[in-house]
Amino acid sequence: MKRIPTFGDLAAALIGKFYGKRRVFQKIFKNDKSIEGSASEFVIDFLIGLLILGNPIVSLVMAFLATLTETAVNKIDDNLTVPVFAGFFGQITLNFLAYL
Repeated sequence: MKRIPTFGDLAAALIGKFYGKRRVFQKIFKNDKSIEGSASEFVIDFLIGLLILGNPIVSLVMAFLATLTETAVNKIDDNLTVPVFAGFFGQITLNFLAYL
């Protein structure tokens, strides 16, 4: 599962650096991350998750949580927090779907 946020983080950094114009997250999370970078991270995380897992619901949850954690966490090392949060909620989602 480490591959999902790895490629998403790379896409966010590249797209955010070259094309990021809207820095809305400064007021909310006190960082300079752009909407364009965060959106690209979400899309890449979702696509990689879909390729690896094959489950669109779990991939969507993991991509959303990875993007939210990456955007919100500023002071803690995101190489630890992003996979932990995304993996934890992905597992919760899998367990929830198994009971339906």
